Amino acid sequence: MQYSTSSKFAKGNKIKTISKNSTTSCTISKLSKKKTYYVRICTCKKVAKKTYYSGWSTVKKVKITK
Repeated sequence: MQYSTSSKFAKGNKIKTISKNSTTSCTISKLSKKKTYYVRICTCKKVAKKTYYSGWSTVKKVKITK
């Protein structure tokens, strides 16, 4: 999972790795108040020493209010 304050993911990118297949949600802490963050997800799968990656998901816009 990747999140950024830039809608084009040009600067300030952060990556959070999720290792369990059954995970359906994720909490990110230490975000700035009154800022907008953009989130996208890419999945990967290892098959016989080779790793396959999907494309990036559509970008979701999240506004931090608290």
